[in-house]
Amino acid sequence: MQAIQAVESYVDEMVVVDMQSTDETRSVLAKLDVRILDGTWVAGMHERCLEANFDLHSRCSYDIIWFFEADEVFSDSLAREVARWIDPEGIEQISVPRLQLEQNFQRCRWYPEYVHRIFSKGTATKAGHTLDYKGSVQRVPTSAGFLWDLSNCFRDNWLQREKNQAELWGGMHRYRCVPFHFTMAPVEMCTGEPETRLLNQEQWTWTRSPFDLPDSLKSLVGVTDYRIYLRGMGFLS
Repeated sequence: MQAIQAVESYVDEMVVVDMQSTDETRSVLAKLDVRILDGTWVAGMHERCLEANFDLHSRCSYDIIWFFEADEVFSDSLAREVARWIDPEGIEQISVPRLQLEQNFQRCRWYPEYVHRIFSKGTATKAGHTLDYKGSVQRVPTSAGFLWDLSNCFRDNWLQREKNQAELWGGMHRYRCVPFHFTMAPVEMCTGEPETRLLNQEQWTWTRSPFDLPDSLKSLVGVTDYRIYLRGMGFLS
C-alpha cells in the first residue's frame, strides 16, 4: 500500500505483478485501482525474478515504465522530482538513489546506491540473470530525496528499535569505499541546537535528520523529526 500510494498520483496506470502470493495481497489490491498480472516466483537472487517476469513489462499500456518492489517506497519529494523529469519524447532511463532503512553496512563501494527504476520500452534486455539497459541514463540527485528499501524494516521491529540504538547508513552525498557508519541512537524528538553527547564512550553530535521520510513512514515511526548522532571523522566533522 505504501509503495503504491507514494506514486499513484503521478502515473496513468498501475500494474502489479503478483508473485504467487499466499497472504492478503489480492484482497488488498482489490480495493485499489490497479491491474494485476500473474508472475512467477523464483527463490534466490532478486535478478532471477526479474528475468523470469521480464516479458510482462510489454503488457504495460504506456511507453515509459516506472517500476519498484513491494518493499520500496519513494519519498514524496523524489516521486515529484521523477515525475518532473519524465519526458515522453526523450527519456530512456532514470536512476534514483536508494537507502536501506535499518540496514547497517561495514563497507560499501558507493552509498547511497543508485538503481534503475524508470525506463522506456525497448531499452531493457535480459543479460543472464540481470537486466541490461541501453541508452542514456539520467541520475536524480540525492538532494531530491530517496527510494527507501524497507525489506529489513518491520513495524514491530522499528517500534522496538525506536527505544534502543538503531544503526543506519545514509547521507546527502555518495562516498567511495569508506568503512564508516551513522548511528541513530535512540530516536528522539528534535528540538533546540545541535549538542554533543557521549555514546558508547565516544563523542557524537546530533543534527536534524537529512533524510526525507515519506509521510507514510512518518506515521509508521510515530515522529516527524528526530535526532541523528554523527561521529565526527574527517569529511563528516
